[in-house]
Amino acid sequence: MDRAFPFSYSVIPPSDDAIQRAELFWDELGIRRSESDFTICYFGNIGRHAGLNAIIKAARILKERAKPVRFVLCGSGEKVDEYRRIASDLANVILPGWVGPAEIHVLMCRSSAGIDPLPETEDFLNTINNKAVEYLSGGLPLLVSPDKGVLHTLVNDNNCGLSYPYSDGEALAEAVEHLLDTPDLRNRMAQNALELFNKAFSPDVVYGNMLDYLEGVVARYRGE
Repeated sequence: MDRAFPFSYSVIPPSDDAIQRAELFWDELGIRRSESDFTICYFGNIGRHAGLNAIIKAARILKERAKPVRFVLCGSGEKVDEYRRIASDLANVILPGWVGPAEIHVLMCRSSAGIDPLPETEDFLNTINNKAVEYLSGGLPLLVSPDKGVLHTLVNDNNCGLSYPYSDGEALAEAVEHLLDTPDLRNRMAQNALELFNKAFSPDVVYGNMLDYLEGVVARYRGE
């Protein structure tokens, strides 16, 4: 009778005061709402599994190509200082540290895509993590690695993002350029991302299915 239930994500927005403070926070970092800027967000632990080396390599490539793309990598962890050092010459890589729910909400509203780099190991290949669901809730196309596994399949089957091989910064840069240069595709993927969230990952759907399942378990044990 085992059954798996996916992560969900709260769609209740923060308070108006919290959003105003978060907007000021991002404004002061130069991350404003703009048609000309292509912002890619990341939220999560910045440790040995973060896989940010490919992101920094891609940022360097995109800088050399004069593409208006920036990566905002939010989180804390054992490798934050190392990544800040590696990216110290890149104005298109920002590591603001840990941020709260309001900052996450506002940054997703100001972003064009969310990035979800996972290690190429069996446990992660069989994982749809909470980061992916978070991006879907914001209607963001996903950039995911590796280009295999259940998350890759989900993104590919629902046309809500692009995948790239693990640790391949060049392939990531190409994927970002593709999204940047095809706004119609990006908008379609954004719409598909939100539709997928509402269909499979919204709290009403996830917890409704869980409730139905638990009621079924109780009924079975009662012999109903």
